[in-house]
Amino acid sequence: MSDNSEKMLRHELANTQQENAVLKGLVKRAAEQLDEIVEQECSQEASAKAKKTAGRLHQAANF
Repeated sequence: MSDNSEKMLRHELANTQQENAVLKGLVKRAAEQLDEIVEQECSQEASAKAKKTAGRLHQAANF
């Protein structure tokens, strides 16, 4: 592999890793916001559904 190809691949990898970190941050923030909404007054059914979704988002953020 040429030096130029290796540099390009390393650059692409770094970009992908940065994008991954940003997306995880967005998912984590969405989960936290959903947790806050659940704490507000809402029906038991809506609360259970929101908690389940927040749990999935937390898992995704920590993947």
